[in-house]
Amino acid sequence: MKLSSILFPVAVSALAVSACGKSKDEPKSDPTPSGDEVKKTTPDEPKKAAGPDFSSWDQEGKAKAWQGSWLAKENGTIQAWTITGDTVKTWDGEEEKSFTLVIESPCHAGFKNDKNMIFPRNFTSVGGKLRFGAAGYRRGAEVLFCDDSGDIYVLDEASKCTLWKEKFGDWTATDGECSIKKNAEGVEVFAHGDPNAGEFVIEGDAILPRSSFPTEAVEGDFAAAKTARDAKAAE
Repeated sequence: MKLSSILFPVAVSALAVSACGKSKDEPKSDPTPSGDEVKKTTPDEPKKAAGPDFSSWDQEGKAKAWQGSWLAKENGTIQAWTITGDTVKTWDGEEEKSFTLVIESPCHAGFKNDKNMIFPRNFTSVGGKLRFGAAGYRRGAEVLFCDDSGDIYVLDEASKCTLWKEKFGDWTATDGECSIKKNAEGVEVFAHGDPNAGEFVIEGDAILPRSSFPTEAVEGDFAAAKTARDAKAAE
């Protein structure tokens, strides 16, 4: 007898046993849903906000205030800045540096170095001239203010204050603490809460920085600004 005629019935018998091995009453597992059928077990993440609306605040016009040469005080040191287009040259009495000017909002700019690091510079414009520091703008009952913490305060026509915070490009908006009010002398000021809580003088449509060294314009080029800086520092 051939070996194949012996093995064939055995193979058939094994298949039959395998087919009958499962009980008809054995529960079947549900197929795993896929794609849109998968139910979420966690709540949706909150939608990211687009950030404050600067469109009505003439960002392009406010940015022109940077053009020219200036003396400003930062971290206790008087500096000379000369800005031509988006090219920035600075002198602090010891070292010249070059940056690229980046305008991120009507009251917030940055000096970007060749390693793409951006050093924040808040500002406002008074009569077209630069004022460096935590500052902003007033338009009737409305306010846009850039704080040194990086927060932005927006006060709308209905006196509702919104506090905007940015982290790695993502914005969040919460109810803020800010208002236009009269100070002890009866003069209108802008005030906001922590961090950096305080009152800020309003001059025309500008909200001024709280600084003992107002930004000064310098007539002339970068060489003139450096000379003016050194003379001012020696006073």
